[in-house]
Amino acid sequence: MKGIILRTVGGFFYVFVLEKRIIYECSVRRRLENKGIELLVGDKVEISLRPEKKSGVIEKMLPRRSKFLRPAVANIDQVVIVTALDNPGVNFYLLDRLLALTEYLNLLPLIVLNKTDLRTDNKERVLKGIEYYHKLGYNLIKTSVIDEKGLDSLLKALTGHISVFAGESGVGKSALLNLINPEWERRTYPVSEKSKRGRHTTTQVELLNLDNTGFVADSPGFMRLDISIIEPEELSFYFREIYDYIGNCRFNGCDHHEEPGCAVKNAVESDEICGKRYENYLKMLKELYTKKENKY
Repeated sequence: MKGIILRTVGGFFYVFVLEKRIIYECSVRRRLENKGIELLVGDKVEISLRPEKKSGVIEKMLPRRSKFLRPAVANIDQVVIVTALDNPGVNFYLLDRLLALTEYLNLLPLIVLNKTDLRTDNKERVLKGIEYYHKLGYNLIKTSVIDEKGLDSLLKALTGHISVFAGESGVGKSALLNLINPEWERRTYPVSEKSKRGRHTTTQVELLNLDNTGFVADSPGFMRLDISIIEPEELSFYFREIYDYIGNCRFNGCDHHEEPGCAVKNAVESDEICGKRYENYLKMLKELYTKKENKY
């Protein structure tokens, strides 16, 4: 039978078989272990049942569509990037890193602005900043756990996908998952008044079944993301508004940094490209070139 790995505990894999709507605790056939195959949450597998029909053995791993390293999960096709209006607020640099990596991996990005019920002095500025991404063509959903705003739109966007929730701690990922299905019982904690950061309420990756219409991976919160798999010369391909200007610069292979006759820099000066997002691009570009030089 074919199934999908929902979670791993103590060397056992819990495989959901859709046709039976049953989760089986499975071990791994030794020949797979001998081949050095590393099974991840989200992997689609073939299993055989033991004689008692209550547990099984993973016989084969089916081809992967994708592999996400942090968090470690396979076959996702959508990244739900959750941020918050306030407490802790939108981390635009982390948002741009996640979007660049999502574009590089050819996954579908979905931006969720949570905690929109909060009243803050900078609310209009934040909303204007996040709307820029919507103008770039990114799917943007505004949500609130308090008044359940945006829940229907979020559920619709999750249907038919294997999605992973990503974003820094405290933005409300687990609270949103609890709103979608209270039976999932994701633990939540308030943001620290001292550090203005949330606690990591999820300790391991787990795939949650969305009423057989899709799956959601709840994963540990994180602040930094390794983008070193992207070549610095290709970074501009994963910034949509910068990509639109490729070919219009004076020099081929322009990094849109210090080169003269750069169409991207001209667009920044004329406010056609957001200056802050361009700064984040330059910051990431410097990081990638530094890592590449150190590598050699």
